[in-house]
Amino acid sequence: MSFKIKWVCAVLLTLGLCRDITGLDDQLKYHKNWKLLPGLSSCGKADVNERIVGGSSAKLGQYPWIASLLIKYRRQTEFVCGGTLVNENHVLTAAHCITSANFVRLGEHDWDTMIDCEGSRCAPVPADYRILNAVRHSGYRRSTHKHDIALIKLEGRVAYHRFVQPICLPQGRLLTSYRLNGTVTVAGWGISDRYSAHRTYTPVLQHVDLPVVSLEQCRDIFRSPIDEHQYCVGKKNKDSCNGDSGGPMMKSLANGRSRNYFLFGLVSYGLSDCGGGPAVYTNVPRYMKWILDKISC
Repeated sequence: MSFKIKWVCAVLLTLGLCRDITGLDDQLKYHKNWKLLPGLSSCGKADVNERIVGGSSAKLGQYPWIASLLIKYRRQTEFVCGGTLVNENHVLTAAHCITSANFVRLGEHDWDTMIDCEGSRCAPVPADYRILNAVRHSGYRRSTHKHDIALIKLEGRVAYHRFVQPICLPQGRLLTSYRLNGTVTVAGWGISDRYSAHRTYTPVLQHVDLPVVSLEQCRDIFRSPIDEHQYCVGKKNKDSCNGDSGGPMMKSLANGRSRNYFLFGLVSYGLSDCGGGPAVYTNVPRYMKWILDKISC
């Protein structure tokens, strides 16, 4: 790349109009499918200002990339798993979520209302998109939970609006020198009260900030060979739970004068007693080449 092109891209990156591909090996840096992902000016932007077990209700439009995997048959709709919109055709989720789901819903917030409102501010009716196909990672094994990632292709293009937007996928230093630590955010409609006798899903989208902890903590808890393709996240009484599977584990990072949410993990598995300790998440940055290979126009 010439000095002039590097300078132009540096300026555009500062403005949020270019992807950071510095430091990547050639297979990633020159991958033809980067062009299918949104630039920093059009991903990971929440519609509200910055401001699950042990969590709280999210604000309307706070995570416009959150997706729900559904089984729709006759006049019934069954919620299966969570997912994350990454471009106008694709949703990332966990491999173990790819069973009989046939639709993805976008723009949902409260399952008990047809039109979601906060005060005078209302969102359009959520939209359901038929699943055209879904690709599991070829290395996924249910017995070990390894490579728990899948890419869903939707039928037709997603109609973006302020309540439906894609998240940013890791790029540049986030794939090379960046080390995820501190706290991350997980969102979903999973069980929010592990002591409830009914253990039903929550109708309103929940979110919770969780600490990233060492892989050794999860190895000690689950007695399994957890590796760098996974994250260990959470603590006692703060956790994802049944129904949150496949949903996003994300972090808001500064980008010039604004901020972007990046997808770092997918809810994979945890203790049967949710909130009893940290859980295991698929490490999305480790799968960026796989994602780029599988995304198609």
